[in-house]
Amino acid sequence: MSASDADVPVPGQVLEHTGVFRLRVPAGWAASGLEGHRYRVRGEDVTLDVSVHRGAQPAPDARATVLAHARDAGAPDGLATLPLHGDDEPTEQRAGVRWSDDEGWHVAGALCRGHDVVLVTALAADDEQRAAVERVVTTLEPHDRPARWWRRRR
Repeated sequence: MSASDADVPVPGQVLEHTGVFRLRVPAGWAASGLEGHRYRVRGEDVTLDVSVHRGAQPAPDARATVLAHARDAGAPDGLATLPLHGDDEPTEQRAGVRWSDDEGWHVAGALCRGHDVVLVTALAADDEQRAAVERVVTTLEPHDRPARWWRRRR
């Protein structure tokens, strides 16, 4: 994050980018960043990084995306993807992953929808911090633009 990053409002403790994603943030946590591109969410001695990418091609599968991130971050081979909150299993649209190493617990979640990819990552020093960041990461979900009452649906 650069010096030009600004605090990003978290109304109702939900960090959202309209039409792309929503992420529930615990009371007392704060967010900063370049709105619509990257964010840093801080609280309880942990930091989550949120990056938003929009491509010309349709977004890849979230399971493959989060596994590619884990592989790039040094995760062991054979890592399994995990479901996010409300899902029974990892899906093409939403998936998570976690692993531990000498640095601590790595937790990541991916949302892939339309042409958008959102990746949330965190490093937790212990099980208590891991549980705190998992409570946030697993809430990553798509956000639909609000319907306009004056527009007819076809």
